Amino acid sequence: MQGYPLENSFAEYEHYFPLKGLGAHCEVAAHTVNEMARSPRVLTAEAADALEAEFEPKIRGAQKWGISRLPDELTAAALQAAGAALHSIGLLLKSDIRYPLTPSILARPALENAALVMYVNEQEDPWVRTARAVNVVINGYENSDAARPDSKLHDALEAHQKIRQAFASQGYGRRHRLLPYTDLVETYFDGFKGREMYNEFNRSVHHNVVRQIEIAISADIGSCGNAIETYEVAIRTAIAVGAAAFSLKEFRHCDDVDEAPLHLLADVFKSWSVYLDGLGDDGFVD
Repeated sequence: MQGYPLENSFAEYEHYFPLKGLGAHCEVAAHTVNEMARSPRVLTAEAADALEAEFEPKIRGAQKWGISRLPDELTAAALQAAGAALHSIGLLLKSDIRYPLTPSILARPALENAALVMYVNEQEDPWVRTARAVNVVINGYENSDAARPDSKLHDALEAHQKIRQAFASQGYGRRHRLLPYTDLVETYFDGFKGREMYNEFNRSVHHNVVRQIEIAISADIGSCGNAIETYEVAIRTAIAVGAAAFSLKEFRHCDDVDEAPLHLLADVFKSWSVYLDGLGDDGFVD
């Protein structure tokens, strides 16, 4: 295929799709995401107080725990965490790494946090966003052993569980439950092969001798397989984090943020995908 690198020729591959170049772009994209997360919120303090007053008759404890602010606070924190992971991937690629294991480990929390942002922001209804944010808080408490009576978070967990029950009694229950991460990633990145991508990253996070042998063989024979996969990990993660950032736009005053680095990711991915199609190899999520 003229004009594209030959299969298993790393030098040619690197000429067209430099990992260092993508690493630099991931850094810029991560900074853009961080700017969007830190932008002023559309929900003012006065509006948040009014929303809690609306909640309180049916959702006891709403005002005490300030739950109307949870959606914005959680999505900002989760998006910044996803952006931080993407930034770290960018630094790795700029260091001339051609080994997909470490970028894959960083990609997993990036996807999880990006999916959480999409979950909370899926609907504009403040009741839905708040009910879902409460679910995320409870999940965090439970993962921090707050169910133990001697935990300093135990009382907060019980209070938020009661708030969740109150939301459920108002029709914001099962339909808005927080799914396990594999299902959450699949739901919000379904058009992007979310489940396959997440499962592949998990093969790097947990010990997997087959995975390690695959990477070692690719390195030993000098093919561009590891470079291709490293590129795929980075570009797919960057696009997922960018999508999460865009889901936040209607809840932030971020018109002054330059979104061009995020839009350009789609062009990079398209060009790279054309190359893979030419080799008859669609990457690990064919």
